[in-house]
Amino acid sequence: PILTIPLEILAEIFVHCLPERTTPDPKHAPQLLCQICRQFREVAMSTPRLW
Repeated sequence: PILTIPLEILAEIFVHCLPERTTPDPKHAPQLLCQICRQFREVAMSTPRLW
């Protein structure tokens, strides 16, 4: 499953999910990723390139 992917790879996938626009929107990455599960939130919050 997705939770077995190494955290570094998951973080890179998250970076590629970023929308082109810069206006924060809870329906898009990175905010949306933080709402999926605890592990996704932890990875997103610890990935500076998302913010």
